[in-house]
Amino acid sequence: MLKKFTEFISEKKCLEDKEKSLSSKSIPTEKIEKSVKKEEIKPIEKPIEKVEEKPLKKEVEKPIKENILFEGKIVKFPHNTKPSIAYRLLEDKNVSKNKLHYIISDYNTNCISIVKYNQEAPIKLLEFVNTILNVYSKNSLLKESLKNIQTNGDNNYVRIENIPIKFIEIMNKDLIKLLSK
Repeated sequence: MLKKFTEFISEKKCLEDKEKSLSSKSIPTEKIEKSVKKEEIKPIEKPIEKVEEKPLKKEVEKPIKENILFEGKIVKFPHNTKPSIAYRLLEDKNVSKNKLHYIISDYNTNCISIVKYNQEAPIKLLEFVNTILNVYSKNSLLKESLKNIQTNGDNNYVRIENIPIKFIEIMNKDLIKLLSK
């Protein structure tokens, strides 16, 4: 059924009138007040437990200290260590930038991050990683499994993503060997 525009307007006016009549009527509060029993509401008293704030670096240091691998001028942090935390940890320990050039961390399951700790280190990280991936892709057995790998970053920080899980360990070892020379 089709309605005329004027019918819509008249329906709207009827609805508005009903709303006004409902809002103008006041709800008797006396009946409500009588039905509600007046009782004192006692607040629940629960002692507040004090939470001691611990510095972030102390929480992070314990599991990391055991699995840090120093190889030449490279440090390899264990799985699930963010590169920013690794960098901050080295800064807090006052590790000399002359003694250490690169930080390698595999924070996610299929990702490796390389950070240049010493900005004067000679290797340009993005070019270096792309060169390694080109060498790997020349191998016909590895070519298919490495086609989804992506690199992001610049000469001071590189993130290698979508690495097959079987290949992460191999790549970590190769990066450590090549960067430590």
